[in-house]
Amino acid sequence: MSQPSQAPAVPTITSKNLPASPPAPSGPGVMGVNPLAPVAAPVPDSQIVAKRLSPPAIDRVVSKNPELSFRWVNRVSGEGLRFSQMEAIGFRVATVNDCSVTGMTPKDGKFMNMDVILMCMPRVDYVGATNANAVEAQRRVARAGVKARGNTELHQALNEVPAPNAMRSKISTFVPTEEEAEKLGS
Repeated sequence: MSQPSQAPAVPTITSKNLPASPPAPSGPGVMGVNPLAPVAAPVPDSQIVAKRLSPPAIDRVVSKNPELSFRWVNRVSGEGLRFSQMEAIGFRVATVNDCSVTGMTPKDGKFMNMDVILMCMPRVDYVGATNANAVEAQRRVARAGVKARGNTELHQALNEVPAPNAMRSKISTFVPTEEEAEKLGS
């Protein structure tokens, strides 16, 4: 019979045969504590300046050019569709030369906060567009416009329902007088 072969001896790890640990990094910007570095005294609370820990104030855009209007635009929605639409109507990405944003540091000269980017356009174009929107909204709610739209909708509805012409002539839209409108509004 043969005797079992002996396995090679496994070295025992002791403090004598441990490899030397690498030196701890030190210097400005290095996180961690160097046990050999002298410990600086903490800054007294009375010398610490009060400041809030808060996200950037994206509602505080400070314009450097009064002839520009600014707007935050979603740059990722619809795979960038909204951003492209805004560029197509005349907006461009705002730069540090155009404005500053309270509490925000620009990235590559642009102001971005998560999925929105700050864009700008000439003020005369922006105010002109908002004025055009206001005029269109006023036209839609003006009494004559509402009556005309109501007549169109009434005509379409009556064409969907079979009814004799004599009955159709009895149905009309209601347009209140000024006095009636004041009573209805109060």
